[in-house]
Amino acid sequence: MNQSLKKQVDGILADIFCADQAYALLREIGLLTKSPALRHRFVRAGINSDNFYDLADSAITERLVEWCQSRLADGDTIESVNIWRASEALRFRRDKVIAHNELLSSEPAPDLTWAQVNSLLELARTMLDLVSSGYLNYFLTADDGSFFLTSEVEQSAVCLRRLLRSLK
Repeated sequence: MNQSLKKQVDGILADIFCADQAYALLREIGLLTKSPALRHRFVRAGINSDNFYDLADSAITERLVEWCQSRLADGDTIESVNIWRASEALRFRRDKVIAHNELLSSEPAPDLTWAQVNSLLELARTMLDLVSSGYLNYFLTADDGSFFLTSEVEQSAVCLRRLLRSLK
């Protein structure tokens, strides 16, 4: 079989598979679970939770989408501007330094602090927890807001620290 044709067929199959997955996920996502835990997550995130249990699923989804968009847009609040600046600085590094390092220019990379990176991670964790708990009934945070996977992630850092100390 012609290798070029096989690669094209494999690419089309991969696209069809991804489309089927997306369709299945979207079909599943339409089922919102209105639980006290989800309402608590809305309150914790600062999303309007008035009449939470009386709202249609689409209205709750609309509130969630509006909240996410307001956090990601270059908006009017200091928080949204800071998130936007940090995400743009990360995007610059990804585009110029990691993905296309052969195209490095003399343009300096925008400033980025660990605190900004952490705020982006917190926002991503919050968004993921809201979506996964509401639509998949899969909880990623405890009631106090701590992200379950953080302790697992920190284990690799502890192991690396021990390894580096043993190399001294």
